[in-house]
Amino acid sequence: MMLSRAGAFDRAKSEYHKRYKLLAPYVPELIAMKAGLRTAIQMTLPMEKSFKQKLEMLGQFCSKVGFFLDHYEIHKENKILISGRDLNQVDWEDKTLEYQMGELCAYPPCCIEKFATHKEWTHPLINNVRDLIENAESFSFIMNPFLRTSPFHLYKHFPCRLDCPESIHFGEKLLEVIERENPGLHRDILRFNQAPALFTDICGIGIMFSGEIKDTRLRYHDHYTDYDPSSIFQLSSVNRPAEKKLFVDLTDAISRADELVLDGDRLTLQAAGRKVKSFNKPDHLVWKVVDFR
Repeated sequence: MMLSRAGAFDRAKSEYHKRYKLLAPYVPELIAMKAGLRTAIQMTLPMEKSFKQKLEMLGQFCSKVGFFLDHYEIHKENKILISGRDLNQVDWEDKTLEYQMGELCAYPPCCIEKFATHKEWTHPLINNVRDLIENAESFSFIMNPFLRTSPFHLYKHFPCRLDCPESIHFGEKLLEVIERENPGLHRDILRFNQAPALFTDICGIGIMFSGEIKDTRLRYHDHYTDYDPSSIFQLSSVNRPAEKKLFVDLTDAISRADELVLDGDRLTLQAAGRKVKSFNKPDHLVWKVVDFR
């Protein structure tokens, strides 16, 4: 029996997590570091009892592959730096740290500058995806922002624009390296990112579809998301409590339908031409159907 597209995503993500554990969401970054495209990877881990065990596991990995490990506790979080060369002791309280980290991680200067000078941003990958989606002139699958906690992304920084030329160029170079080093991951990146999506404006989440857009309709046979908003909802600066249930209702209706139509502020789900359910968009949210190619 063939796996559904949603089943394929869940299964592929699970396999990478079994193999790489904590580092599963960073597999593209590890490949980029091995190829010399970047110097370091930065991780944030919560303060919890299992942290020492996780740090030990990361240390063992770094010793095995010849990487260097540094960590620092700041603002009740554990900052982890995995690097391809010895960077000595990083001053995590340095005022220019964001610029330094950006350079070590090979982020484009334009993206580093925008991130470093917008101090009002909190959790930008959750709260500022709306700005990226609204202001993009095109939607390259290389810059798909909806799978960044999975192993199937090509950028992990906060870009200045979703159509940032330098970010796209870096993603293209990385994709070439991944195709050579890990053909299976290359295939997964293409099949999971080159798909239409519904941007919900709830915790920055986009629902991906295995299907195609025809005129104003998105016809599909499966859907998948990278994570559930319930685990990150408290980090959102724009969402209201009722929107946690709204997301659940949306995904439930989507799972029972095979066609989506977004007409202005009204979203309608249909199955075999019959209406399943309609939703009116809350005034403060932005809903948009995008096609990543």
